[in-house]
Amino acid sequence: MTSADGELPPRTSNLHCEKGENTVSETGYEIKQNVRPFGMRDKIGYALGDFGCNLSFALISAFMIDFYTQFIGIPGEIWAAIIIFTKVWDGINDPIMGGIMDS
Repeated sequence: MTSADGELPPRTSNLHCEKGENTVSETGYEIKQNVRPFGMRDKIGYALGDFGCNLSFALISAFMIDFYTQFIGIPGEIWAAIIIFTKVWDGINDPIMGGIMDS
């Protein structure tokens, strides 16, 4: 879908936009000016999506606890220490990696 002169038309984004004047940015994309604020409907939508993701992680974690303690035979105290160590490592390592990615 090119115009008569062979150029692509500017892209538009209608996500969370109301009627208003449009402007074209330096990159040639059309920008909507009147964007509605992030409301309760958006918060609930994100929360439900995050709930589903966390529910799957919780189910897998519950299965792993049973598997390692009952079938592999690791004592519950050792399994708890492994989980605590990995969570502490996550808390230290994630901000470091985030800083590396941001720089």
